[in-house]
Amino acid sequence: MIVRYIAVGILFILALTLQETWMPAIAIGGAQPDLLLYFVVFIGIFKKPVWGLGAGAVVGIIADLLIGKYIGLHILSYMITGYLVAYFGGQFYKDNYIIPAATVFAGGCVAGFCYVFFSQFIALDLPFWYSLWHLVLPNAIYSAVVAPLIYIPVYMFFVDRNAVMKKDKTKDSLGL
Repeated sequence: MIVRYIAVGILFILALTLQETWMPAIAIGGAQPDLLLYFVVFIGIFKKPVWGLGAGAVVGIIADLLIGKYIGLHILSYMITGYLVAYFGGQFYKDNYIIPAATVFAGGCVAGFCYVFFSQFIALDLPFWYSLWHLVLPNAIYSAVVAPLIYIPVYMFFVDRNAVMKKDKTKDSLGL
C-alpha cells in the first residue's frame, strides 16, 4: 500500500517536471499532451468523486504555484474535471483502453473550457471561441491520442487484480 502512495508521488513529480521541460519539445502546432490532466483523469477513473476532486485540487494548486500566472485557474479547472471524471468514470469498464482516451479527451475539453471561462473573470483577455477551437480542442485531441500509451502501464501497475476479480464494491480497484 505504501509503495503505491510513493509511486503516485514520484509519478506526479515526474509529470510536473516533464510537463514544463519535455512536453513543449514534442508540441505539434502548439498543442501538447497534458501530463497533469492524465494524473487527474486516471485517478478519477479509478476512484470515487471525492478523490477526483481532491486530486484536481492538489494538482491544480501545485500547477498554479509552480507554472501558473494566476492562482486559482488550474485549481478550479482540475477540480471540476477530476470530480466529473470520477462521477461518470465509475460506470465504465476500465480494461477497455479506448475509454481512457475518450475520458482524457472529455477531461481535456472540460479543463480547457473551465480555464478559458474562468479567465474571463480575471481579465486575462483570452478570446473565448478562438481559445476553445485553437488551444483547448487541439490539446485535448493530442492528449487523447497519447493517453493509451500512458494508461496501459499505469493500469498494469496500480490495479489490484484481486479486487477486480472479486468485484468487491467496498474496495477501490486502484489500491490506494
